[in-house]
Amino acid sequence: MRIFFFLVLTILGITACQTKNPKATEKHSLSCYIRVLESEGRVRAEATMSTKVHPDSTSHPIEVPNGILYQGTLMNLIPNQGLTYFKDFPGAYMEDHKFTWEGIDRAPMALSVKMNSIKKFSFGQKTISASKPATLTWENNGLEKGESLVLIWENAKENRTVPMELYIQGTFPKIEFPAGKMKELSPGVWTLYVVRKKLTRSEVGNVSTQTIMEFYSQTDTLNVVQ
Repeated sequence: MRIFFFLVLTILGITACQTKNPKATEKHSLSCYIRVLESEGRVRAEATMSTKVHPDSTSHPIEVPNGILYQGTLMNLIPNQGLTYFKDFPGAYMEDHKFTWEGIDRAPMALSVKMNSIKKFSFGQKTISASKPATLTWENNGLEKGESLVLIWENAKENRTVPMELYIQGTFPKIEFPAGKMKELSPGVWTLYVVRKKLTRSEVGNVSTQTIMEFYSQTDTLNVVQ
């Protein structure tokens, strides 16, 4: 009887381990997006929680019990777009951003990230040459690891848009444009705004997080000559 009882316990123990393994290997990830439009005075935040049972399996979005909060306010699900939460509202630039939600056993979870802005960017003059090097400067700090700048040039007369994306890191808030790069612009009046992009990754408990932040600056008008 004792041997039989021991065998029953052993079988139950093995079965329990087998049923718990999938849960033990289940991995959650949180993808967040923050966009600040300085000219329009508008902020948008999005967040999607995903899970996959095995490392090689495909992740799929899941609903978060009691939802996800952004800056302490409950986010809504985007209509007809699966399980992505969002918040869109009038607002100005903020450096600190925070997402909170309930984790396993309703434990409070929080992701805090810092966004950088770009203020008073300038080429030093309102008229620049398409055949000479140019230097862009701005207030605030230089580009950090995981950051890039995207210059969006728009020529209304030609109905043309020229994006220039740069990944140069440095201590100083300055970027040198060679003459070859400036040749992408034709002579005329151009409207310019700058997008400062930042990507961060971190682990919050058992959740892998990734956040993309985009700060859209005020616009400036420049005259490009040959």
